[in-house]
Amino acid sequence: MATALADKNIPFEVHVYEKGPHGLSLATQATAQAKSQIYQDASRWIVEAEAWLEKRFALELPEVTPWELMGQGRE
Repeated sequence: MATALADKNIPFEVHVYEKGPHGLSLATQATAQAKSQIYQDASRWIVEAEAWLEKRFALELPEVTPWELMGQGRE
């Protein structure tokens, strides 16, 4: 999959974790049915995915809202 994306110049990241089966969900106690489904390294996937999505699709926001500008006397 990574090779196919690279061949088409499509942005991607690949994270391969040394331990943990597929389908762990968050790999934390929040989603585990047993301790055997908790993997600290693999649990970072959701944070890494969020960071990648934000980097690729973040909205451009102003530094402050118009409301904040009014309060600062910069109307």
